Amino acid sequence: MNRFPPLFGEQHSSAAARAEVLLSSAEQLLELHVTVHDRAAVLRDADGAPLLHADRLRHANPFCELGRTPDSEWDKNCIAHCQRAVNAHALRVIQPFSHQCWKGAQEAVAPIFRGEQHLLTVFGGVFRNPEASELVWSGLGAQAAEAWLKLPTLDMERLRRISNVLLAVGHHLLGLLDETQQFSATGVGRIGEIRRFIHYNAHEPVKLADLARVLFLSPSRARHAVKELFGVAFQDLVLQERIARARILLVTTRQPLGTIAARVGFASEHYFNRAFKKLEGMPPGRYREKNAVPVS
Repeated sequence: MNRFPPLFGEQHSSAAARAEVLLSSAEQLLELHVTVHDRAAVLRDADGAPLLHADRLRHANPFCELGRTPDSEWDKNCIAHCQRAVNAHALRVIQPFSHQCWKGAQEAVAPIFRGEQHLLTVFGGVFRNPEASELVWSGLGAQAAEAWLKLPTLDMERLRRISNVLLAVGHHLLGLLDETQQFSATGVGRIGEIRRFIHYNAHEPVKLADLARVLFLSPSRARHAVKELFGVAFQDLVLQERIARARILLVTTRQPLGTIAARVGFASEHYFNRAFKKLEGMPPGRYREKNAVPVS
């Protein structure tokens, strides 16, 4: 009997390489572009490096690229729709759905949850609404109108099939993350338990008592364990994790500082700015200017 070749060869041994093989395979299978919104910047390896390339975190298909520059209203509209409106809707419906953006393009959307936490949103597209005869907003111009007419249409059966694959992709990404966290050099014993808890929960208003329940310890004993193992208090560990996530979002997205602050778990932009400057030696805006890579 013939056996299927392994999905991941030796040349794809790292979690980041395996994630890219997974996403590329899904794109080839579905014949579309796959985008992943890492809502709390949790997709990182044991060294803190992102598992996904910056191009995976944005809508990089040709139609979405039209008219997108850092200072354009088009780009701001895209961020407002896909980063905010779509993710807000995903929190309400929990299950896969389709959406039509302000440009008139449709996508399949699969929100990925762990328990009640909405960690990822996986997009597949883009398509043209078969019931629409022209672009939603004619101000996009002739080039966009021509490109829009060439987009494939999305029917309910194809939406169902795409959604199933996107759900599987999203959960597999979390599986790769689990594997990375579980078998990292710092992923064993009580140290690993604490690190994994913070990694998966730092973007929430998490407290020492929450960690204590997971460790089956009293809050006072959990406080002592954290101090003994890490040399700092629990909230300092949480703060370090939030700043690490913020650094990634600052250089891979153009989201406003207030949005990034909320995504990584800060109660206010003011506190975020103050904490970031204390740990990094410069305000987040300055850090972005020095380190940002081209994204859209």
